[in-house]
Amino acid sequence: MNVFRELKVLPSYGKHSALITWEVDTEYRDGFFTVLRSKDETEWETIFTGNAETQYVDHDFVIRNRLANFFYQITVQKKTVTHKSDVVATFGPVSRECFGTANVILQDWGKKIQQGTAVKIFKQLAYNPPCPACTDADTGQKIGTTLCKVCFATGYEGGFGEAIDSWMLKASEPARATIDMEDGMGTRDAQICQVRMLAYPTLRRGDMIVDVGRDDRYLVGASTPFSVFGKLPILYDTQMELLRRNDIRYQVGWIK
Repeated sequence: MNVFRELKVLPSYGKHSALITWEVDTEYRDGFFTVLRSKDETEWETIFTGNAETQYVDHDFVIRNRLANFFYQITVQKKTVTHKSDVVATFGPVSRECFGTANVILQDWGKKIQQGTAVKIFKQLAYNPPCPACTDADTGQKIGTTLCKVCFATGYEGGFGEAIDSWMLKASEPARATIDMEDGMGTRDAQICQVRMLAYPTLRRGDMIVDVGRDDRYLVGASTPFSVFGKLPILYDTQMELLRRNDIRYQVGWIK
């Protein structure tokens, strides 16, 4: 009997961290959970124990300029009965040889990317609770977030995680373009450019990129793989929007 409905691992959730999320049958939601991690599915270590949890951030998961395919498993205990989830690998069933070659390619590209522009990556805290200042208490619907100093226009409490050092290669300078509104209600003008970045940490829509030298701030848009080895992405071409200087996201602090 498998009481786990879902188990997912999101690599590059933050600075050297991975996010593990799970769902269990209703009767086990108040159980005692244990998160296990392994490098090779033979020796397991316990990295979390607790009650009434549905996610855990593995801060020891290091993924910078080198890939690591860790395995995770969750157990839940209620009374005297314990159930185990299926084992989930961060990147799925990938051979050690494939990982080795992918790491070599990633490190080579890392040296090339460092000839570009130094940046800070701010990951949107999309798994945090909704921003209390921007969420209607009665309906749970988002309200205006563009000037919010609690979520910095993300809609999530805290806004962004800590800064992650990286680099980007600009394929084009920002130019005026018409893009769709975030709510799907029409279009708007924006300054859009294309950049090339390493696939780790993985960028997602709504993340923010800061040009270290100029403090220009960009909002991450659509990304498409530029270089892939096997099933492992190495580089992404990413569309980014240059934010105006009066945007609330310029109030997110960082240290050079």
